[in-house]
Amino acid sequence: MGRPTATENPNQRAYREKAAFRAAEPAEAAIDEDALLEAAMAEKRAVAAGVPLSDINRGRLGGGNKERQQAVADAELAAKRDAKKRDRALAKKQAKEARAAKRAAKREAPVVVEAPPAEPSLLDSVGGFFRSLSFGVTASA
Repeated sequence: MGRPTATENPNQRAYREKAAFRAAEPAEAAIDEDALLEAAMAEKRAVAAGVPLSDINRGRLGGGNKERQQAVADAELAAKRDAKKRDRALAKKQAKEARAAKRAAKREAPVVVEAPPAEPSLLDSVGGFFRSLSFGVTASA
């Protein structure tokens, strides 16, 4: 550090020098831990990118490989969506044509009105006396 000034506290200067020394030379345990973390991260990147670990160790990360894989996946997804849209549009068109054909067939079909079959009434099964009463015909006439 530089020369101490008249306003500088000697304790502050000692603290700064100690902190600078610690930052310049990390402890042995910290170096090993950092190296292990870096190796683990490199291995994860290699697996995610589909690149050999040796390439990553040489500084060739191969990030383009991951981008290419993502582009291929996006293209496949877009193709699926387009196919689904086409199928949906085709099904809609076919349903519309079927409805139109059904309406046309209805228009061209002759109108046939069938009366429901007459159900026998209670008076038919009872007999002649009650039948004559129902029609207003008397037996004496």
